[in-house]
Amino acid sequence: MRKMGLPDGYGVARVRAYRAQAGARNLRVARGDVHRHTDMSWDGNRDGSLDDAYRYAMDAAAFDFLGVCDHQAGQSIPYHWWMIQKAVDLFTIPGRFAPLYSYERSLPWPNGHRNVLFPRRGRPVLDPSEAEQKGAEGAGKLYEYLRRLGGLTSSHTSATGAGTDWRDSDPELEPVVEIYQGYRNNFEGPGVPRQGPAKEVERFSAGFVWSAWAKGIKLGVQSSSDHVSTHISCAALYLERLDRQAIIVALKARRSFAATDNLIIDFRAGDHFMGEIFRAPGPLQLKAYLRGTAPLARVVLIKNNRVIYTAPGTGLEMNFTFTDTDPTPAAPTTTSGSNSKTGNLAGAPRCG
Repeated sequence: MRKMGLPDGYGVARVRAYRAQAGARNLRVARGDVHRHTDMSWDGNRDGSLDDAYRYAMDAAAFDFLGVCDHQAGQSIPYHWWMIQKAVDLFTIPGRFAPLYSYERSLPWPNGHRNVLFPRRGRPVLDPSEAEQKGAEGAGKLYEYLRRLGGLTSSHTSATGAGTDWRDSDPELEPVVEIYQGYRNNFEGPGVPRQGPAKEVERFSAGFVWSAWAKGIKLGVQSSSDHVSTHISCAALYLERLDRQAIIVALKARRSFAATDNLIIDFRAGDHFMGEIFRAPGPLQLKAYLRGTAPLARVVLIKNNRVIYTAPGTGLEMNFTFTDTDPTPAAPTTTSGSNSKTGNLAGAPRCG
């Protein structure tokens, strides 16, 4: 690992200048949002226009990428989908800003809300079926559509009535989850900071991201805004270059972290970079470099949904190393569900 830094008021230049060497790859951090609405959504009356979304992303937040995810690509109106895609082309700046062709599929529990992301223009919108709306049909048709057209999806608000109980998964097509949302809450697990209302948390606890990990589902994390919120949720990706295809590659590889500020997190497990899947036959050295925008309070390392290491912060930045002497993964839990393609850690500690 090597750290590069340029001082600036918000830490944007420092994050953009950081480089992580992962094998033969020289990776940079790209900051963005893959879940933001406009007034083409039925609930987007406070969000402003497409132009407003891009002005926020490019000017106010200084993001490197954006996914405008209006419900059903603007309520299943073909002209709205054409406008959304045209805006992606208009606002693309090669090497500087790489928006995605994207929209949201909005289904009630237990299928839940998912954002759909494409690197290429011209993909048709997949409307939810009545069976999906009723929970009688799962995500199988969505996964088939994404596999055929080269797209990805990411669940959000998972521990709410708009979430999922993780009955369906596909590590190739749904590699990351929106663990925190600036407009709402943190959906990581029980008792975490920025938790939602107690009654909602209790009712939809099967939707916690921890519940997915307990099943052995392989998921990286990202954070996005949804509605209205500004500067408090960020999806951070490690890329080889800044363009749409590289963003999709990074998401598939789970080279991602979720942030509420301009943070740097560089985490390794042995010789493996965050997001990789591998087998560890014996003790494994875990190491990280962390850089915040204010003094770090503490660092907590969690494995199999339990804390295995904690340390007090040492200022704005810190390095830590911890050796995990027990590489045995937790036994995955199982639940019934349809169209499931659930991953199993199979002896491979999750890194990321």
